[in-house]
Amino acid sequence: MSSRLPFINAGVFFSGWLLILYAGADHPPPPGFVVLVLLDLCAALLVFWRVPRYLRWIAEKHHQLFRVTLDGLVAGLAFALVAMVLSTLLGDDPFIRSTGDDRTIWFGVLGFVGAVSAVTIYVVNWVMFALYQKQ
Repeated sequence: MSSRLPFINAGVFFSGWLLILYAGADHPPPPGFVVLVLLDLCAALLVFWRVPRYLRWIAEKHHQLFRVTLDGLVAGLAFALVAMVLSTLLGDDPFIRSTGDDRTIWFGVLGFVGAVSAVTIYVVNWVMFALYQKQ
């Protein structure tokens, strides 16, 4: 397989999430949107770093779907924590008070999104690998 695959995966991941984030933002996006772009870039770099390992697992037929899911879950929880800390450091909206339930939902949603993203990347690469092998 091509050594460009990590770049392609990271680029598609970054672009896709940037479109999703932009679609959900106010227009024009507020200045804080830059923080989301930087978090998206960090996530894309993480994808770039993990894809070679996923490709190796696929090529060696070590089906590691549970491990990939765990990778995504941990990454999602880490990003939830970073976003929460950055929000506190940069100054929350004084009219919005987070409760314990809000934080639980926040961590749950970002953990889930991280797991789904990792599994999606793994499955797409597995399908591409299978198609490449048939040629």
